[in-house]
Amino acid sequence: MGAMKNLSRTLVWCAAGLLLAGSAQATPLGLQNGDIVDSIEWDSLLDGSDGPGGDGGSFTSTGDDTGDSTMDGRITSVTIRGNPVANTLSDTNFMLKASMSGLTIIPLGGTFIAVSVDFDGVAGDDITLSDGTGTILTAELDSGFTIGGVYDTEAMTNVATANAVNISVSGGDPTLVAALGDIGGGATLNFDGTLFDFLPTLEDILYDQIINESYVFSGSGNIQPTAPVPFVPEPGTLVLMGLGLLGLSLTGSRSRR
Repeated sequence: MGAMKNLSRTLVWCAAGLLLAGSAQATPLGLQNGDIVDSIEWDSLLDGSDGPGGDGGSFTSTGDDTGDSTMDGRITSVTIRGNPVANTLSDTNFMLKASMSGLTIIPLGGTFIAVSVDFDGVAGDDITLSDGTGTILTAELDSGFTIGGVYDTEAMTNVATANAVNISVSGGDPTLVAALGDIGGGATLNFDGTLFDFLPTLEDILYDQIINESYVFSGSGNIQPTAPVPFVPEPGTLVLMGLGLLGLSLTGSRSRR
């Protein structure tokens, strides 16, 4: 009889563990109850390590100083407030789309110049995060997107900075949207990163101070919510957790009879 009780207890423990594990995996970005998102890390690499569908960044010229840009990659991890180690992810895709709206090149003296290439959002979603369950986040580039930096024309590097502010969350998984600060529909994000491995090189791209050719590049960086709040799972997830704990409690009570 004791062996049967022990077996029953073990089965309930396993079932509860599966319920809890299943509910954890089902949450967007693997978030747990009470998690506060400090940053979401992304990369978009040309080397193929992003996996299927992730193929780095590209710019397709449509004329002098005009064109369309896309970054297609993955979300690599999410940093939770109070946790010094980021939680790694493997199944979340990242995409950004933008349209070039202007180019500014300012001489700084000597051989140095400051370069700023501006992009606006496109029709539809500008930023999209998705996983095996579908789209979990969409956002719009309210104030545009800028890449550039300060360069020595006699020793050009092949690296540019990237940033965007005032990104409005427009949709996605309700629990993730809420955790990013969507109180009354006002969640906003900031975006930054580094772009590198330009082909052709930045020196060739900026030759004649007119961007009139297509190119590809890699990138990596972060997305930061400006006012995140603790993540709260869907009620169904909480019910599963409660059932698991109830089962453990009942098993414990029976074993003491």
